[in-house]
Amino acid sequence: MQKSIRPDIVARIGTSPDYEHVILDTKWKIPGAGKPGDADLQQMHAYNVQFGAQRSFLLYPKVGNQLNIKGRFSQGGALKSSFDHTCDLLFLELFDGDKLKNDLGKEIVEMLIGAF
Repeated sequence: MQKSIRPDIVARIGTSPDYEHVILDTKWKIPGAGKPGDADLQQMHAYNVQFGAQRSFLLYPKVGNQLNIKGRFSQGGALKSSFDHTCDLLFLELFDGDKLKNDLGKEIVEMLIGAF
C-alpha cells in the first residue's frame, strides 16, 4: 500500500523565482481553549517538511472572539538549523446570518497577505 500526505491548499506567494510555498489546512472543528491539538500541529509540521514550506496556516471556524495566533516550531535535534518554520492559526467567520459567506476565498487571501 502506498500513501501520501496532501494538505488542503499549497499556495505560492510572491513572484518566480522568489516565491514561497505556503501550506493551508482547513479544519471543521473548534480547537479546545483556542489552541490546536498535537495531531494538527504534527500534521502541519510534516507538511512544512514535505513541501519545503516555511509557513503554514491552520484555518478554523471562528466562534466568539478568538484571535489569530502566530506559532513557531522549535528546531529540536531533528531539523537542520537552516530550517525554521511556523504554523499560524487563522479563525474565519463562515456564515453571514444563516448563510455561508460568498467571499471566504477573498477573506483567506486577505488574511494571508496580512500575515506576511
